[in-house]
Amino acid sequence: MQDLEGRRPWQMALVLLSAGPLVVVIGPKLDVLMGRFGVHKVLIVGIVAFLPCYLPMLRIGPEPDLWTVLLPASLLWGVGFALSIATLMVAGTSGVPDEEQGPAAGMLNGSLQVGGAFGLAVVTAAISPGTELSMLRPGLMVILVFGVLTSGPVHAEGPEAES
Repeated sequence: MQDLEGRRPWQMALVLLSAGPLVVVIGPKLDVLMGRFGVHKVLIVGIVAFLPCYLPMLRIGPEPDLWTVLLPASLLWGVGFALSIATLMVAGTSGVPDEEQGPAAGMLNGSLQVGGAFGLAVVTAAISPGTELSMLRPGLMVILVFGVLTSGPVHAEGPEAES
């Protein structure tokens, strides 16, 4: 987007950096949030926080507003990331015997890496070569459809699980 829109590096860095402090602030409070609301509710809120990040991008024009479209999307992305990634790890390893925690966490992390690589490949394939930002719309639609199709109930067993 920096090249396509002629943005300065500091502008794009400021927009993308804005998600980081949210992760730093929310991360240490996750145990309290998961204890109070439950792992699954925190995870769902985190995943749902990603939706408003991508929806404004569907309207992206030749010169999207850096401060009213991209910055708020980045902030919501930070909230979604902070609430969902660590919580996903807790949900994915809950109920797994202690001696199997390492392999379970490894499989979970591996699936996240492969899923991310696959998602990137699909989105990249959906965006035809070109220099117009309107070319991003098919990729964003793929992200939204993929997210809806792959999301489902998270099942966990053990004392942390909700009924």
